[in-house]
Amino acid sequence: MLVPRCVEWVDRCDYSQVQIERHGPVQIVDDPVDNSSSAPTGNSLRESLAVENTKAAAVAVIKMLLNHESSSTKSTCIINSDGESVDGSDEEDYMITVQEYFQRRAHEAPPAADCVLANAEQRTYPLELVETSPSAPFPQNELARLECINTLGLMSLKDPMPELDIICSFLSKELGFFCTMITIVGERHQLVLSCTMPDLVQALLPREQSFCQHLLMGDAPFIVRNPEADVRFYNLNAVTKQGIKFYCGIPIMGPRGVMVGSVCCVHVAVMDITRSQYDTLQRFGQIASKIIQVKVEAKRSNLYAAA
Repeated sequence: MLVPRCVEWVDRCDYSQVQIERHGPVQIVDDPVDNSSSAPTGNSLRESLAVENTKAAAVAVIKMLLNHESSSTKSTCIINSDGESVDGSDEEDYMITVQEYFQRRAHEAPPAADCVLANAEQRTYPLELVETSPSAPFPQNELARLECINTLGLMSLKDPMPELDIICSFLSKELGFFCTMITIVGERHQLVLSCTMPDLVQALLPREQSFCQHLLMGDAPFIVRNPEADVRFYNLNAVTKQGIKFYCGIPIMGPRGVMVGSVCCVHVAVMDITRSQYDTLQRFGQIASKIIQVKVEAKRSNLYAAA
């Protein structure tokens, strides 16, 4: 039985753009037979490699993409599909190796049915009844999550992270998102560490106005289609003012598997995410998590050395 306030929320949503064939739980879809239209190719990294002030960051991201076991973002040595070291002086060698990686992953990525999404079949957390709309939810591990963020000083990160800029640019260009940002989700705000909209970098966005507050309620990527038709999101500024129709959030993980932030991808039209795109998003979420951890460790080591 629906309580009156729930009915009010439902009535406030806009269902005019919801397509009948898209009813039901969000699912990852198979790649088209002609995979070239959806699978990443890595070509957008070429521009970053060609520019002197972004080349080092692009190399660092490529190295972490290809050498999964590496914990450093400084080395320019990468390994191609034949197990050979690639000379860091030749950007074309980099691009060939990157393209080989994405071609391989297009075949090796998990089947669409095995790609897990959080809270897709049904919402696993309650919504608190308030006057205007559901209030921001908090995960059960919120205290441990905030302790991790505070201990690492994540909400105080100010130094530029060009590697994160490379990731945001890559995902927006290759997967076709309107905007991609990487954030830390604190107690009341999201700190934007990187964004394809430069004016938002270092902005503190209200957590209660974010999609990512709901990403925290699961342990896997979270996708929202037609947020204007969802009582959780219909009155977010991103929906009412920017016209966002699609959200995909990928966890940023801290030590001991604690989710501290997100790779937040939004678009102004409803999208499908394919299995190869899901694989890419997951991989770049892992890379972004590692980059942030490495940067924090380096900063703490420098402070310790200076003490």
